[in-house]
Amino acid sequence: MKITKGIIIGVVVTITLVALAGMYKFNYLSGQEGYDVDGNKIEVEEKEVDVEVSHELTTGEETFAVGAEQVDCEGVGPQKCLIVNGKYFYDHIEGFEYEEGYEYVLTVNIEKAFDGEVPADASIYKYTLVEVVSKEKVK
Repeated sequence: MKITKGIIIGVVVTITLVALAGMYKFNYLSGQEGYDVDGNKIEVEEKEVDVEVSHELTTGEETFAVGAEQVDCEGVGPQKCLIVNGKYFYDHIEGFEYEEGYEYVLTVNIEKAFDGEVPADASIYKYTLVEVVSKEKVK
């Protein structure tokens, strides 16, 4: 009887130690960088990627199709963006007074905004309204 009690106590202690070790692995390692939520090490295969960044400026006049609504977007911080030619437009068009509920077709002059280093929160372009080609109320 004493041997059976000893075996049972030994099994219970072993199970408790294994459970504690598992909780340690889960709670401690899952919060560490390089480990997933289960405490398993994440293996990351590093690959070298060539990225070519073009800073060629497209300057001159362009036609902008401006949507009827502004949308929430993130630039340097939260802001409202126009939809121009189907894409978010984060900049300002000098001389253009946007009115919600109208679709516009604009002729816009695009020129280089800076000669030297461009500030991190600035556009490399300056946009100036040349002409409002059309302004139509959206129903």
